[in-house]
Amino acid sequence: MIKMIDRIIDKVRGWWHKMFDYNKIVSDFGLDMQTSKDILNAIQEWSNIYNKREPWIDDNTKSLHVARTMCEKVAKAVTIEYKSACSEPYIDKIYQNLLKKKRKYTESMLGKSLIFFRPYFNGKDIKVNVIQADKFIPVSFDDDDNLISFILIDQITEGQKIYTRLEYNELKEMTLTIKNICYEGRSDGVVLSRKISLNNVPKWQDIREEQGIEGVDRVLGGFATMPTTNDLDNSSPIGQPIYHNAIDILKEVDVQYSRILHEYEGTELAVEVDETILPRDKKGNQRLPKGKERLFRMMDFDDDKDQ
Repeated sequence: MIKMIDRIIDKVRGWWHKMFDYNKIVSDFGLDMQTSKDILNAIQEWSNIYNKREPWIDDNTKSLHVARTMCEKVAKAVTIEYKSACSEPYIDKIYQNLLKKKRKYTESMLGKSLIFFRPYFNGKDIKVNVIQADKFIPVSFDDDDNLISFILIDQITEGQKIYTRLEYNELKEMTLTIKNICYEGRSDGVVLSRKISLNNVPKWQDIREEQGIEGVDRVLGGFATMPTTNDLDNSSPIGQPIYHNAIDILKEVDVQYSRILHEYEGTELAVEVDETILPRDKKGNQRLPKGKERLFRMMDFDDDKDQ
C-alpha cells in the first residue's frame, strides 16, 4: 500500500514538472517573469507538505503531519473572533458568504504561502472563485509589491487526455489585458503537449483568446501571501508557509516517530499455540485476531507426529 502511495506521489511530482514547463510558458506568453522557477517548485513542495504528501515519506517513514496541524491551529486562533462588513448591502452579502469559510482559506494560505480570490458573474449573481497556490502563477509585481500580472490554471480531464487553459492577466497603464492559451496533453505524458484552439473544448468555446479592459487601476481579484521574507529570493513579495523554518525539524520528528513505531513492533511477544485452537475461515486458514498476527506462532502438537 505504501509503495503504491509513493508511486502516486512520484507521479504527481513528475506531473508538476511536465505541467509547469517554465520556459514554454514564458515563451508562449512572451513574459518578463519575475517569479523564479525555484519559487514555483517550492510552492508545489509546500502544497505537497500541506496536503499530507511529505516528500520524506517512504516504506520506513510515516508522518504525523505536524505541518498541517500547525496551520489548522493557527488558522483557528486568528479567525475565531474575526468579524468584518461592507457598507454596501449587496456586496456585504457576498462578502459575508465568503467569510463563512475564512478559517479554511486562512489555513490554506498559511500552508501553501499564498491564495488568490477571483470574483466573477455567473449570469445571475457575483461569486468568488478561491484559487489555491498550486493553481496560480504570480508573474510580476510593481515597486510597492502589488500584483500586476499572473496566470490562472484551469484543467479538464477526459480519460487519458488533459485539456489545460492558462489565463494570463496583465495590468499596464490603466488597461487589464487578458490572454488565454489552450493546450492538449496526456496524463501519462506531457501535459502541455501542443496548443489548440479554445473552440476545441466546449466548456471554453465562448472564451476570447485575448481581450482588454480599460480604465482599471488594479487586477481583478485579491491576492494574499504570507508576510515573510523568501529565502529563495529575498526580493520576491511571495512569502513562505508558516512552518518553513521548521521543515528539517518536521522531517526529523517523523523519522524519530517511525523509529519508535519500529521499536515497538520489534519487541512484540509471540505465543506458541496449537494450530487447532484458533478458528478457521471458509478457506481453511487460521483466523488470527486482527492486528495481532505477530502475537501468535502456529505449532502442531499432534501426539502422533514428531515434534
